[in-house]
Amino acid sequence: MLKRSSFSVPCLRLILLCSLVAVWACAIFIVKPTAQERRRGNANAKRGADSKRRSREEANKAARLREQALATLAASADEARTLDDRDERAHVLTIVADALWLADKERARAVFRDAWEAATAADKAAQEAEGAAELDAPAEGGTAAEARSEVLAKAASRDRELAETFLSALLAAEKEDNAATETRRPTTPQRFDSWRALSAGGRRRLALAYDLLNKLEGERAAEIAAPLIAEGVSADLVTFLLRLREADARAADKIYLSLLERTRANITRADENDALLLASYIFSPKFLVTVDASGAAQFRVVTYSRAMMQSANDSPSIAARTRIVFFETTATILLRPPQVSEDSAQETSAVARSFFAVERLLPYFEREAAQYAVALQSQRESLANRMDANRRQQLSGQAARERVTSANASDPLSSGANELARARTESERDRLRLKLVKTAARRKLWSDAKRFAAEIADAGRRRAANVFVLANQIATISDAFAENTTDDYERAAAFVKKSDVSPFLRAWGLAQAASMAKRRNRHTRARELLDEAGGYAAQAEVNAGQRAAAFAMLTKVASVIADERAWEWLAEAVQAANSAEDFDSEQTSFSILPTDAAMTTTGEDETTENDFRISSDEFRLGGAFTSMSKLDAGRAFLTARRLENRAARLLVATAIARSVLEQR
Repeated sequence: MLKRSSFSVPCLRLILLCSLVAVWACAIFIVKPTAQERRRGNANAKRGADSKRRSREEANKAARLREQALATLAASADEARTLDDRDERAHVLTIVADALWLADKERARAVFRDAWEAATAADKAAQEAEGAAELDAPAEGGTAAEARSEVLAKAASRDRELAETFLSALLAAEKEDNAATETRRPTTPQRFDSWRALSAGGRRRLALAYDLLNKLEGERAAEIAAPLIAEGVSADLVTFLLRLREADARAADKIYLSLLERTRANITRADENDALLLASYIFSPKFLVTVDASGAAQFRVVTYSRAMMQSANDSPSIAARTRIVFFETTATILLRPPQVSEDSAQETSAVARSFFAVERLLPYFEREAAQYAVALQSQRESLANRMDANRRQQLSGQAARERVTSANASDPLSSGANELARARTESERDRLRLKLVKTAARRKLWSDAKRFAAEIADAGRRRAANVFVLANQIATISDAFAENTTDDYERAAAFVKKSDVSPFLRAWGLAQAASMAKRRNRHTRARELLDEAGGYAAQAEVNAGQRAAAFAMLTKVASVIADERAWEWLAEAVQAANSAEDFDSEQTSFSILPTDAAMTTTGEDETTENDFRISSDEFRLGGAFTSMSKLDAGRAFLTARRLENRAARLLVATAIARSVLEQR
């Protein structure tokens, strides 16, 4: 027994030891990575390091570009101050300040002030050049202030306080100029104004607000327009608020409520037209209603910047509190007795005005503010008893109108066609036919446009009209041929090639066809169409700036199709710009008048080159540089330096710098 036991212990120890060794070996085998895993781990580590390095390089590159952009803007501002042409100086400084705002607001404000100073000098010089005779008929809003208006519009989109400072200065200058001209004008009796025209300063302020609204800056537009409340209710202000409501209903309703409260605070000065105009904002947003001195109803259609709402309810409903204030305010106005006068005609007119206002607004009170309805019904009966039956019936019919439509709303050409039928001379008929061609082309009524063009007797005009129609078709070719077919770009290209138009227009049309091919993923065909377009661009006129515009347009298209070709065409655009006389880098409108379209016109019937132009932002040289700066801003800066025209070079450099600052 002892012998067997002594033999077993060493065996057990050996077995235990072997087990431990096996476990250790397995652990090493499991934990130890394979060669493939080691290589994969090293590759991942390298990729991670490369990614971090590239990120650092990209960040450093972006920082350097940003510094270059800021330096470019500072240098551009300095050089712009030395431009001899005051208008150019003001314009370039304004554009630089607007771009600089993205990175340095304080420096941008300083440049805006320099721009304002230059613009003031430019406008003053323009006024002096025009002579004293022109001051007797100043532009709307006061004296001519084209340069200052541009600075003001840009500043208003950036800084309300700065804009108010500029606007105050402009209004003060216009007031001074108007005071000087008033001494030379005969005084005229004040007329009854049912629409409540704004003051000259108010029109200037409203024009600025509209400029901001058209740029979809509703909040800024509301800030600029709000002080017009001080002038009281006016058709122009109510119309603006209705348009503002499309973009920012809350801001528009806030101003409207303030206008109501201001009217209530000055209720003794308010009359039936205040009530009617205030009601239009809530109940008839498609048209305004007033009543003139004699008591006749007046209607004004409100046009909108986009498709009008199908009904007033399509917009957010006006708050209950605002509606309560409206009914309180207008009830006070409507329940006042009409003014009694020794002149029976004046008293009759006053009664008619009051009756019309009560008759028109009474249904709204009956529906939403019944507490005033009985008193207003009594007022209506009292006024009706002071009028003859025919007059009362006529005003009641007008008061019930819920819409205002044009008799020719369904046919935009009928009015012109009727005028054409009454024309007595061939020259007059040609003028009217040309007018109809333009109307039809704007509305894309191509068959009508071609028909009226073919009827033009004068050969030169007929040729020009036909080219005008083709040019407008090419301008909208992407829409015209954008059908759900695979060969839309081929049909668009074929249309352009067979059209009897200038190389400039052919280049534009084929470039659009190339973009259509790109959208169809036909990249090779897109490049082929671009090559054809480039050939026509090279044939475009140099002095008119068309060649530079054509290559600028092609550069933008090629930037997303063929990068290197885009750089070649950008260089061509610069070369063409340097060769053009009086080149404007921001020109977007070009004549399409054929060289063989000599028109025999005389007197008032004269047709000029301005009657035959085509416009597109695609022709702007700065736009081409902006597109290319997204590919390589440094290379774009270098290319811009080749521009010989100082103003053009500064504007293009600013466009590139702005693009860099916008690329966060």
